Amino acid sequence: MLPLAASASSGVDLVRRAVSGRPPGGGVIGPGGIEMPDEVWVVMSLQPGLAPGSIWRPTSRLQVIGANGIDQYNGDGVYLQRLAPDEIDERIDLLKKEMREFIGEVTPRRNPEATERPFDNRVLPIKLNASGQRDIAMKDYVSQYQVKEFDDWPLQGPRSLHWVLRFCGAQTGGGPVARAQQLMAIAKLSFQDGGMNEYLLLARIIELGLQYDGLSVANLASFELMARRFQLLEEKYKTRIPESSKSTGLDAETDTALFLGLGLHSSHGRHAICMMPELSAHVGDELAKEAAITKGRLKAHEMREQVKKLAKGKPGDE
Repeated sequence: MLPLAASASSGVDLVRRAVSGRPPGGGVIGPGGIEMPDEVWVVMSLQPGLAPGSIWRPTSRLQVIGANGIDQYNGDGVYLQRLAPDEIDERIDLLKKEMREFIGEVTPRRNPEATERPFDNRVLPIKLNASGQRDIAMKDYVSQYQVKEFDDWPLQGPRSLHWVLRFCGAQTGGGPVARAQQLMAIAKLSFQDGGMNEYLLLARIIELGLQYDGLSVANLASFELMARRFQLLEEKYKTRIPESSKSTGLDAETDTALFLGLGLHSSHGRHAICMMPELSAHVGDELAKEAAITKGRLKAHEMREQVKKLAKGKPGDE
């Protein structure tokens, strides 16, 4: 049951506005010929959507204890008091004074840094859909929120999750779950194939983290790690994706895609795989460095062996 009014210049004005136009009943006649009740129920609690001092029209669930009452509002109890119209102002002023004193007592105990903390780039504002459920559209996140750079980011290589979400949207119009279903259909994969249960689970976790939990997943290292694993599983089954249509002449694994500037991992339409080119290049560079280091170690080992052999052949070694 909604309150009849939220505020007015005085308690008498509040009651007059609340009962204006209602059928006459027992009570006194106020200014303007409006019939005034002897007493009204007044909201005395502070709750979302209710203001202390609002006139309350009781429901059948009202529980009365003397001049006090408890009614129901949006599933919660509302504390009420029965007051005469000319008593409302005094009682509300007293209530406001008590609230100010209470706030004044607890404010010094609060951590002053709590109100000065900077905006946390790892969380998003809660958004509700038409049904009142938490839901952040994937395309809105991709278009409105950017990757925040952190000096102490724990993972090596480029941040890829934002790119993965853009890729999934371009391929399917949806998110990672839709992409997982698409790849399984194109490559004729089933849950009997290794990693497919994990693949779909990763997609589901990423979507829940963003759309329900309200996390800025592209700024979370844990979700970046899941995105890397998601891409690695796509890379594992890239050979199962059939070749592109002959009419386009495009093939993700030939120099045709490179010649057209599309890249091996961002080829034509449905036949692309979800692998960030910068991440793939980073992995290639790191493998090349590792190979160079290994080659250098082997070469050094061979040279040491040759030196030992030469040393053994010198006169006077016996």
